Amino acid sequence: MNLVIATSNTSFAQVLEQKFREQGVKVLDIATCIEDLLETVAEHSEIDGILISTDLARKGNDPRLEMLSDTILAVKRHNGFDKVPFTVLSDYPEGHPLLAELFEMGIYNFFLRNEGKFTVTKLIDSFKSPMSFSLALRFRNANPSYPWRRDLSKYDSININIHAKEQQVQKDGGGEDAESKKPGIKLPNIKIPTINRERAEHEVHDEWVFQDNTQRNTSDTILGTVIIAVASVERNLGSTNTALNIAKYLSEQNYDVAVVEGNTSSDFDRIHCLIHLENLQIEDMEFEFKGFDHFKYRENFDVAQVYKHYQYVVLDLGVLRDSPYEDEFYRSHMQVVTVSADEWKYHWIEQFKLEYELDDRTKFAVANGNESAVKELSSRLKEEVFLIGNTISPYHVTKDNEDTYSDLLGGFNEEYTPRERNNKHLLIAVASSILTALAFVIYMTFK
Repeated sequence: MNLVIATSNTSFAQVLEQKFREQGVKVLDIATCIEDLLETVAEHSEIDGILISTDLARKGNDPRLEMLSDTILAVKRHNGFDKVPFTVLSDYPEGHPLLAELFEMGIYNFFLRNEGKFTVTKLIDSFKSPMSFSLALRFRNANPSYPWRRDLSKYDSININIHAKEQQVQKDGGGEDAESKKPGIKLPNIKIPTINRERAEHEVHDEWVFQDNTQRNTSDTILGTVIIAVASVERNLGSTNTALNIAKYLSEQNYDVAVVEGNTSSDFDRIHCLIHLENLQIEDMEFEFKGFDHFKYRENFDVAQVYKHYQYVVLDLGVLRDSPYEDEFYRSHMQVVTVSADEWKYHWIEQFKLEYELDDRTKFAVANGNESAVKELSSRLKEEVFLIGNTISPYHVTKDNEDTYSDLLGGFNEEYTPRERNNKHLLIAVASSILTALAFVIYMTFK
């Protein structure tokens, strides 16, 4: 993959270039101003993507964002570049007119500085599989409180006289008339001048900070206890029912199991009250029900204390971005993420995958869905999606769900499989019986 980096911050660009190189991605050029970008477009015919920062057109304290928008449109209209994906690093929030204009140009890859989760892997993926229309749709509408030109549909034409040799770029779709795509917008005359000067050394102090979520995912896992984190991409997708059902399934396999409420819903308080037919909240933080222990969410509770006493701990995290125990998601041995199989809610999954670095521990599941929709979602995600069928109660495990959980939990390391754990406990029980019998024989002999 051949990329162009366009940002006025040269030190940041150099860090990016190094990180791209480590991932096997070639950076053809670094453009540090508008003129550099136009020159680069003319010089290279093999560009696979352009990473552009919103600081590119800055001159002193003037961000010149309207010029930036016009220039990007000019590049996209240049012969063959209508198919080249752009990824934008934005210093400006959702609702800014610049992002609305870029969206209308067909640019859907946006990373906002204040949203975090910024990794090189995500940047590379944005060029390989650009974000969908539905995921980027939130950038479509501009907030009128931002100063901007009167009509977002009217761009200024850029006319630059050429002094250098202009190359014709041959790519699929390059000969198509861009005027037919954007009716009412004057096609800019893209001609690139030769500019002999040193690159600008404009520095930005609040750098984009790379997050190494991959390292975070694999470190500091719990030994001796299997942690299963159940989370949702959005609200009301069944994370609590799923967590309780998994815990019930494990308890029926004769394991010592606890389920921990890792969200602020207070659902466990309500369950506890219903058990005792109470109308007021019961202050006890822990209660046993249906064969396993429940731990309610309480602020400043050290969840690690639970891990010491159980073979399996199931965490009900709810919507992950809202969970106080988000870090525990990364420490878990398995991550079950409940999603919707509805096509119009697929962008929730896209957003989740954008926000979190996932690996082979992560399994997507649909609670109370239908088999055909789940198969279609599996095909779209190119990975297995597990169907958790409807039950009369989260404490009732159907035969179908038994099979699902058997498949779902079958990917653990061998030391965590139910069969081996059962054997261990059986050996311990037999050994204890033998020792007790020997002690009794010795006692009777020497009595």
